[in-house]
Amino acid sequence: MSTSEIDSSAVLTNAVIHYGLTQKMVEDFRDYPDTDIMVRELTEKNIGFNPKTGKAYDWARHKRRGILHIRRVWLAVHLTRNLGDISRIEKLPCADLWTVSFPCQDISNAGKRGGFEKDSGTKNSLVWEQIRLLKKAVSDGEAPAVLMFENVKGLVQKNFIKDFQMLCGRLSELGYNTYYKVLNAKDFGVPQNRERVFAYCIRKDADNGTYTFPEPTGIRTSLDDILDPKHVSKTSTYSKGAAKAASTGVRGHGR
Repeated sequence: MSTSEIDSSAVLTNAVIHYGLTQKMVEDFRDYPDTDIMVRELTEKNIGFNPKTGKAYDWARHKRRGILHIRRVWLAVHLTRNLGDISRIEKLPCADLWTVSFPCQDISNAGKRGGFEKDSGTKNSLVWEQIRLLKKAVSDGEAPAVLMFENVKGLVQKNFIKDFQMLCGRLSELGYNTYYKVLNAKDFGVPQNRERVFAYCIRKDADNGTYTFPEPTGIRTSLDDILDPKHVSKTSTYSKGAAKAASTGVRGHGR
């Protein structure tokens, strides 16, 4: 499995959750390359780029402060097989499944609603980088069997449905049938009222036309079912009343 992520905190979190990265692992690892090589790799992959300022992260400065942070992030990048900035990737490794969870800020009701038109420069327009890489995979005979897209439900609502349909049309040209539906986490045993659109794009030569989305499980879970009150901070917004709201879930914002 490979990933594409430039937020260093997200890279570290991914490594901790999925690969068990610990401080001890960072300290005990013995195969680090030369510090200059690590700095160059993190810089070339644009790890730590700040989209708000448009500035790359200065990894070289850590050489003067100590190399522990460089090693920590470099090891996380390698554990997660992180390819870095998607706009700098020329080709993705051959795989049967690609997952595409591109930024939501420009289509979310809580965001600036800038949309995701190609070459628009919005965060959401990064999805077209994925299409560029898919076109390359198709031309190389390495097209994945399935792509899975996930984003806020605004993607298929009035303001952006035409853009989404254009995206589906491009996927069709590349050989994929697209199936999509808005699903809510609360309908599948998660105590959160979180609606997201999921789109499964199946390669036409592998699609028998029978794909259907799962039906709600009927399982209702509340926060009381999963939280131990002994470990809930007194300053948190958790309350018995909110936790009992199993039928509506707990509303989540953003991604």
